[in-house]
Amino acid sequence: MPFSVGDLVHLKSGGPRMTVTEVRESTIRNPPITQCLCAWFPATPNGWDTMENVTLPIDALEPWEKTPDKPD
Repeated sequence: MPFSVGDLVHLKSGGPRMTVTEVRESTIRNPPITQCLCAWFPATPNGWDTMENVTLPIDALEPWEKTPDKPD
């Protein structure tokens, strides 16, 4: 399931809504794997003021869909 820059995703196991900021092939593994660089704003005591980033294997992600239990 390929993702594109700007897609909203989250971990298959749950977690925050993240935005895909880059999609790339890992060249240090054989065979290469597709990875997504994702960014999100975690909840902090002062509000949503710190952006975080993480690189994850594409197989660990699924599209984020708005549902009653997952508000904006």
